[in-house]
Amino acid sequence: MGKDGVKKVTFEELNIVRRLRKKLDDEQQKLKALTLCADSITPQFTRGNDGCTCLDTSPKAKVLTSRPENIAVLLTEAESRIADTQTRIAAESLLLTDKIQREAKNDKDSALLIHRYVNCRHFRDIGILMGFSEAHVYFTHRNILRYLLQ
Repeated sequence: MGKDGVKKVTFEELNIVRRLRKKLDDEQQKLKALTLCADSITPQFTRGNDGCTCLDTSPKAKVLTSRPENIAVLLTEAESRIADTQTRIAAESLLLTDKIQREAKNDKDSALLIHRYVNCRHFRDIGILMGFSEAHVYFTHRNILRYLLQ
C-alpha cells in the first residue's frame, strides 16, 4: 500500500497507455490500407477535353473482387475502433497521471514517469526536455521503478 492506503502503481498500470497507443497506431495503419483498397475499387472520374466527366479507363495494377459496400462497412468499423481507443487513451492517461503524481517521491520523478508512460516519449527525448543526459534518465528511471514497484 502507498500513501493514503491506496494500492501502489503496478508495472501493468504504467504500460497500459503505451499499449493502447500501439493499438491505435495499428488501427490507423489498417484504416490506411482499407482506404487504399476502397480507392482502388472505386471508379475514378476525370474531366475530358470537352469538359465532360468520364470514367478513368486506365488499367489498374490489381483488380479487387470486394464489393464497395463491404469496404465501406470495414472503414466505418475501423474508424469506430480508432475513436474508442482514443477515448480509452484519454481516460487511462488521466488515471495514470493522477496515480503517478500521488506515488512519486517528488515532481522530477513524477515528470519523468509522465513523459515516459503517459506521453510515451523515448528516454533521449525525456533527457532533452528535462535537461538531463540520456544515461541519467535511464538511471533515474530505474531507481524510480525500484521505489514504486517494491
